[in-house]
Amino acid sequence: MEIAGKTAFVTGGASGIGLEIGRMLMEQGANVMLADLVPERLKAAKAELGQVETVLCDVADPGSVKAAAEKTIETFGKVHIVVNNAGVSLGHTPGDTPLEDWQWLVDINFMGSIHGIEAFTPLIKAHGKGATLSTQHRCRGIWQRSS
Repeated sequence: MEIAGKTAFVTGGASGIGLEIGRMLMEQGANVMLADLVPERLKAAKAELGQVETVLCDVADPGSVKAAAEKTIETFGKVHIVVNNAGVSLGHTPGDTPLEDWQWLVDINFMGSIHGIEAFTPLIKAHGKGATLSTQHRCRGIWQRSS
């Protein structure tokens, strides 16, 4: 797929893998919308990359993802690449993990991707130009939930 001139939406885009995916897409000529839950990280990502747009988005909330999708369309007109990258992990071991922590992980890592697919697929179908949907499912990593 030719990247130049396409529009990409990246969740978890203000840091780590998401930020690097956004950078790579931008360097290949894509319009990039970075989505993240942390305003300060979005501001820092925008300052670092420059040629990207940003939007606050909580992937666990379908309304938030839909609003971010709408802002992406308002900003760029179309979306061709969706990277559902946002994810978290738990700082517990199985058997010692409270069920509400597992639910938090599922809401972000699994349902967050579903919310992205559901919000963007109709928008992609509407322009008829095809697209790439990338979904990352992570159940472990370095982040810990803070209460």
